[in-house]
Amino acid sequence: MSGYTIEIRTGVNTEDHIAHTWVHVIRPDGSAEAWGFYPDSETGNPYYGDGQIRREDTGQPYTASSGPISMTEEQYHKFTTNLPTYN
Repeated sequence: MSGYTIEIRTGVNTEDHIAHTWVHVIRPDGSAEAWGFYPDSETGNPYYGDGQIRREDTGQPYTASSGPISMTEEQYHKFTTNLPTYN
């Protein structure tokens, strides 16, 4: 597969998470990176309210996925530029 792909993954009852969702991206060179959605550390509520986006382990298990969705290099750069944790 060439180009960039993005995939939404969810893990239910996997390792340390009861339910967890993250974005998994694969670059044209085959390397991967991921960002997970976490509850705000102050409110701690995982189901509603403010949250955080953090870098994620690309090898963690998941139970459901959107499947890979192609995206252009421009879309990739727009996506990563708007992530608070990308630097």
